[in-house]
Amino acid sequence: MQIDTNLAKAFNKAVTNLDNFREGKPNWDFIDADVYMDLKQYAEQSADWRIILGNYIEQFNYLGDCYTNHISPRDRIINE
Repeated sequence: MQIDTNLAKAFNKAVTNLDNFREGKPNWDFIDADVYMDLKQYAEQSADWRIILGNYIEQFNYLGDCYTNHISPRDRIINE
């Protein structure tokens, strides 16, 4: 899957923010909100913002699955 670079950066920022964790587990609602707000600021300045946000959920879920190891590094290589 092709992941927007700015979305990936926002995701990495959100999953390293301790405020987005509860009892050591990711609070996906908080992470999603942080990623979307960061990405929306970028997207509004870009001509491609509709494309970026158009498949936001798909990209976010993919990154979440990678983060939680539901999609392994091996799977990522094979499926590319």
